[in-house]
Amino acid sequence: MTVGHLHLRVVSPERVVVELDAESLGLPGALGQLGILPGHAHLITALRIGVLEARRGTTVQKVAVFGGFAEVGDDTVTVLADGATLPDEIDLAAAQAEKTAAEKALKTAGPEDIAALRERIDTAGARIATARTH
Repeated sequence: MTVGHLHLRVVSPERVVVELDAESLGLPGALGQLGILPGHAHLITALRIGVLEARRGTTVQKVAVFGGFAEVGDDTVTVLADGATLPDEIDLAAAQAEKTAAEKALKTAGPEDIAALRERIDTAGARIATARTH
């Protein structure tokens, strides 16, 4: 790891999704967006569905994450994601179709289906936001 940088490792149940050094990170924390810089205080946080951003110079690496946890300490950030996808792995048209279908289903859904449909919408939205940067 370079001095003044963070080492990021994103792991899903299936694989190591990405491992890289970055100058700053943006994480979709359960209670809101988290900005992480070198020297950040130690913390463990739950993650919501969203887009993780790793910045280095003018380069931004985005990863769609689908919940999980992040641990920050000693300029190392480890993300244990329930699921994660890189931009080049996303079918943008399929993600847009999934979001549209879930939004349509939400209009007539019963109370027992609302949470699952919102999760489908959030997941598709994270994929769309990640894919559009590629």
